[in-house]
Amino acid sequence: MSYLDRKDYETYGNACIHGEKPPCVCGCPLNIDIPKIAENLQGGRISAAYRTFRDQALFPAIVSRICDAPCGGVCVRNDKDSPVEIKLLEQAIVAHTENREPNRFNLPAKNRKIAIIGGGLAGLSVAVFMGTKNYEVTVYEGADQPGGRLRHMLAPEDYLAEIALQLKYANCTIEINSPIKTLDDLTFDAAFIGTGAGGHDFGLAAGVDRKGFGTAREGVFLGGALLGAAPVEDIAQAFTAAYSMEKYLKIGKMDGIPETFRVTESVITKDPESYAETGVVLPAASEGYTKEEATAEANRCLKCDCTLCSDACQLFGFFDRMPAQISQEAFSSLHTKKSLTKQNAMHQVASCTLCGLCGKVCPK
Repeated sequence: MSYLDRKDYETYGNACIHGEKPPCVCGCPLNIDIPKIAENLQGGRISAAYRTFRDQALFPAIVSRICDAPCGGVCVRNDKDSPVEIKLLEQAIVAHTENREPNRFNLPAKNRKIAIIGGGLAGLSVAVFMGTKNYEVTVYEGADQPGGRLRHMLAPEDYLAEIALQLKYANCTIEINSPIKTLDDLTFDAAFIGTGAGGHDFGLAAGVDRKGFGTAREGVFLGGALLGAAPVEDIAQAFTAAYSMEKYLKIGKMDGIPETFRVTESVITKDPESYAETGVVLPAASEGYTKEEATAEANRCLKCDCTLCSDACQLFGFFDRMPAQISQEAFSSLHTKKSLTKQNAMHQVASCTLCGLCGKVCPK
């Protein structure tokens, strides 16, 4: 009898699409974990929903106002009734969370200087990311206040306070009225160019890597409206660029981190016959959702994922495992030295009747 080797088991496990990003997440420029936000709201955990939103949006009070909600256009509920009102839910969690204080990490100071040219959403997002990690960040803004094109979208009191809040614990200095004519005037270990649409690109925009946002110049990254990004996409590109920048500072490579690249295509589908039609919940008052209304609308979210095999077979539910975990534990049990550890998954392995039902219902 021949046994499968590790590669065979990894092939089975990696083919499983459970846990992949659903359509709404792929439709969001920030790939925000909408199902997780909905799950927290369904349980009445508004502050937890806010934390998830803030960690990915960086400026939640701004994003919840300016986003054009592309997630709604790809929500699976469009096949039966109306999409979940994610933008209104985001505004509700910002309004009702008990604590909007940003995270404060007690990290040692990094002996690295970060220069950010442009104080719009892209540059400020890099500043939050790197400054919170205690890199020495300086933002050079040519105008008399940060915000970039936000000044044409929101009232100053609606975005300046949010910028100040999210930079509260970041090691960051903003130099206003400080246009930069050449990068050679600056001293830095890494830099980000976010000068906005039509801004100075220092001759680097043409050759930028559109995935990791590195340029032809070592240590210099570029993104945002300078590359034609929409306002919320500014933050998404900056987030990826910041990860790429940190990789460069650590190991000297400019190719970015693939796990941080934006995902735009979903492999998750939902049969309209598998869920009931429900009417959209809209806020009764112009101020937005109450907590109860937000919970009611969040309950319409299906938290889309592939669970066809676990729905069809009781073994998955009994052991609370999905294919990737089961295949890994099965392999580990078959190739374990008893002197080192017990064969913990043998009960799980022996419980399978090998009926093949899971394979018949699997979309892969």
